[in-house]
Amino acid sequence: MILQKQSLGTHSKACSYVAQSRGLAFVASDKQDEGSKLSTREKVENYLKERGISWMEIPKALVLYELTSAGIMMAIWGICYAFQPMQRGIMMTKALKPGAYEKAIAAGKKITGKEQAVRAVTAYAEGLLIRSAFKPLIIPAKLFLTWKFQQAVNYFTKTLKKDSTLVKKAS
Repeated sequence: MILQKQSLGTHSKACSYVAQSRGLAFVASDKQDEGSKLSTREKVENYLKERGISWMEIPKALVLYELTSAGIMMAIWGICYAFQPMQRGIMMTKALKPGAYEKAIAAGKKITGKEQAVRAVTAYAEGLLIRSAFKPLIIPAKLFLTWKFQQAVNYFTKTLKKDSTLVKKAS
């Protein structure tokens, strides 16, 4: 590493040190630029402000993301409950090991007391397997849906504020 002291001029008190290492030059001076003076929170605020996002939208986006996640989970669970995609595999198990399926259902009935509960738990397990298999598609879909829901919430919030302002002005 080579250090060189460079004067920035006779009227300037600031001087910089240039460190050259592997072809990259880093400049440090007595005067710090604005970016280095900013705290992490200010940097994040600037980043969000450049993209038109306020701090107040982040909690809404997190709630919308979780609701979207829960909605997708419940939809897949419902589809699995209605169509029982693993039933074909269970039919093969019945053929290969007669009585194993009936024993499992009987054990489930004994624990829960209801066959529908066993079906719901089976559907949840099937849904978990499907969600895990399609995770590379589900996560981007959840992010996209959260973004669209956030836009819709912001639009309706602004519309309701305008409408309430018009009502107050009219009365």
